[in-house]
Amino acid sequence: MSDIGIGFFENFKGGDAVLVTCSDDGLRRLRGLLASPPQGLLPLHQFAEVMPNHPTQLFVGPARAYEHGFVWPVSSSNVAQVHDALFSLSQSAHGHQYFDLANSHAQLIVSLNEYDASWWLSNA
Repeated sequence: MSDIGIGFFENFKGGDAVLVTCSDDGLRRLRGLLASPPQGLLPLHQFAEVMPNHPTQLFVGPARAYEHGFVWPVSSSNVAQVHDALFSLSQSAHGHQYFDLANSHAQLIVSLNEYDASWWLSNA
């Protein structure tokens, strides 16, 4: 299992969700990738292990519809809030944060140390 895992789950925790699971190292990498707002769409799924039974593409960048995956809207107007939320998550042993996705009813869940390799093997 990679330090960052990504999958799309229908009806997960009450609704459709893109789940990004991180180890401590994975969350540090994610925070580093989001230290400043991307200029275009950053393909976050290329920095993670995409779950074969729950494949998805997750991009980070300006809020807009993108037909080939989900977009986590991160721009100069909210990058500090996103970074603060991820920093707060990094201060706990485990937990998660919810974020909106652009033009989607699904939500983004960034999780720290909640879903280990055995959970992914059973569910992904």
